[in-house]
Amino acid sequence: MLSLRELITLTAMDEKVRSFLDKAKNEKLIAMGLIKETVKEYGPYGLKYSKYDPETKKYYHETPPIPVDVTNEEFEKICKFAEMNHSKQQEENIDSKIAERGAINNGAERILGLCNTIGIVFGIVVAVICVLVGLFLDSEYSILFIVYGILILIPFTLSWAALKVFLNISNNLHQINSKL
Repeated sequence: MLSLRELITLTAMDEKVRSFLDKAKNEKLIAMGLIKETVKEYGPYGLKYSKYDPETKKYYHETPPIPVDVTNEEFEKICKFAEMNHSKQQEENIDSKIAERGAINNGAERILGLCNTIGIVFGIVVAVICVLVGLFLDSEYSILFIVYGILILIPFTLSWAALKVFLNISNNLHQINSKL
């Protein structure tokens, strides 16, 4: 059984807790924009009436915003809806940032990949031409053309392979970064 002093303390504590929760609820409602209209009080220029309304040509001050009256159940529903809406908005922002980054990075990587493909095709064409000229040329330089064809093909192939590995690493890093 509670003594009178403990009962008074609990009642006072409940009032403090209730006051705190009401204040937090009102601040959250105001932050969400759920307020009644603020009233402009007109008066002479001074500390209180320091804002000027050009339409009425008078000085005024606005009353502090007063939140809309809601029950606790309505407040819980509002908070849940606001939280869901906020999380969806964050997901959309993250998705758009990922897509934006991906478009920029994939564009640069596609251009680099295209240059890499053009380079290897050019190297193969030149190497094949050199080897064919060496095979069909009946002179002392025919072996030289074949060797040049092979020597041209080796660095083009190596650079193509190295750049391909670099592009794959870059794509993997972008995918990891987008998941973070």
